[in-house]
Amino acid sequence: MDKNTIIVSLTTHSIRLKQVAKTAIFSIIKNTYKNIHICLTLYKDDVKNIPEDLKFLIDEKFVELIVADKDLGPHLKYFYAMKKYKENPIITVDDDIIYPPEMIEDMVKAYNIHKCIIGRRCYAITPELNYYLWLNRGCNYSEVPTHKLFATGVGGILYPPDCLKISDANLDEILNIKYDDDFYLKALEVRNDVKIVTYKMSRMFVKNLADAFTQSCARWNENMKRANNGIALFIKEFKKCLE
Repeated sequence: MDKNTIIVSLTTHSIRLKQVAKTAIFSIIKNTYKNIHICLTLYKDDVKNIPEDLKFLIDEKFVELIVADKDLGPHLKYFYAMKKYKENPIITVDDDIIYPPEMIEDMVKAYNIHKCIIGRRCYAITPELNYYLWLNRGCNYSEVPTHKLFATGVGGILYPPDCLKISDANLDEILNIKYDDDFYLKALEVRNDVKIVTYKMSRMFVKNLADAFTQSCARWNENMKRANNGIALFIKEFKKCLE
């Protein structure tokens, strides 16, 4: 794999695999930046649910299918791709968003300037360390690399090559906070001293494909119920960087 190739990584499952993921993937394929390699990671039990049009993209090598033998929930979005492609920048995306055609090109331009994590939807981390307060204050933009931004996956996040040092050694932590990928990724950013920038963009997405039907099985339902371990780990790591 060419080191300049951008890996675009995502996961999906159940109803979302059958109904919306292929549309999100098409929007990535249609991006203006073409030196990309799309990785779709599925837990092994979901492979049987791949629809025919998505199977075509996999068979024709437009998309690489990675089959996971461990159900890591939303962590499938990044874990196996980061383990496999350690020399490439990796952009994680969601399975229910039609992304704008300029998204990857803009992210790569920002990465070439700053050489750090690039987030498209970020919130300022305030002293209260309360996620819901950050949400209420709205998105924050900073082109100065910092630890004090919290990126959410829906916007797309670019990670420099091997910046989080993902390996099987992470599995115990991941399984302990299985339903809280955003907080775990932020904890790893701080642990590995990798800063982040964000920037104002013309649009976050072309369309959000989420509806009541697909949201009924969205991972965030479990995130909201079981996020305490991930938040605790994030707070522990973030306080270290303030010392």
